Amino acid sequence: MVSRFKGGKVMEQIISAEEKEIMRKAYVFLANHCNPPANQEACACDWWLQTVQEMGQLSLVWNNHPLMMSLLIAIIDYLDGKAKKKTEEFGNV
Repeated sequence: MVSRFKGGKVMEQIISAEEKEIMRKAYVFLANHCNPPANQEACACDWWLQTVQEMGQLSLVWNNHPLMMSLLIAIIDYLDGKAKKKTEEFGNV
């Protein structure tokens, strides 16, 4: 991967094997949890409890690595937004 920086200098950017694996695991986590239920659905509480438990397990596997923690927090925030949108749509039906 090549990135251009201010002043026209070209510098090579190399992602570590650890960072690459963290990104892959975070992607898999998102892929496995990409469809949260609306908050009114009966399964919502169980879905969130299981999702947060799996998030905690994943963060422990990576010893709370800062990159993994940042990604997981962003994913949970994103999923929360999706659930809230479904909740609003659910109320408008």
